Amino acid sequence: MPPRNLASVLDDVIDSANFISVRRDRLTLALFLQDEEAQTMFERKFEIVGEALGLLRKHAPETFG
Repeated sequence: MPPRNLASVLDDVIDSANFISVRRDRLTLALFLQDEEAQTMFERKFEIVGEALGLLRKHAPETFG
């Protein structure tokens, strides 16, 4: 099944990447390793990016050159 629309899939990638970038700057590695909630949030955001890029690759392969 094709995604709802490719622009919203790209929005998911951008939103998740922004989340990762902003919060990465607020954490040291030591704090991250001690914070299971932060690890879970980052993991989920990376999953969203991966799933969205997988949808794009499947339904709009031309976006990957």
